[in-house]
Amino acid sequence: MNKKQDVFQLIENIRERPGMYIGECSIIRLRAFVYGYAYAIYEIGLGMDIFQLLKDFNDYIQKSYHIESTEGWDKILLSKCNNDEEKAFKLFGKKWDDFLAKHK
Repeated sequence: MNKKQDVFQLIENIRERPGMYIGECSIIRLRAFVYGYAYAIYEIGLGMDIFQLLKDFNDYIQKSYHIESTEGWDKILLSKCNNDEEKAFKLFGKKWDDFLAKHK
């Protein structure tokens, strides 16, 4: 399994058991955890493909809401959910599934 596939599994694991990985259903914590994982992969020399995947997801979120923003996907989704972390976490799951269906 390549590192890009690993991040797909990691995100799925977090979605199923957020408390085990990030403490609670939090879009901000999810983003921090996933970017931390991506950075660790980069630091040990296994590439940048996860960062590109996350950039593509950010672009997808912006396009899906017809906006251009310097905010990351987490902040965009959080704003769409009136700053409700749990709702934004659930919205992330739906958007992530849609993104993967179109980009795999």
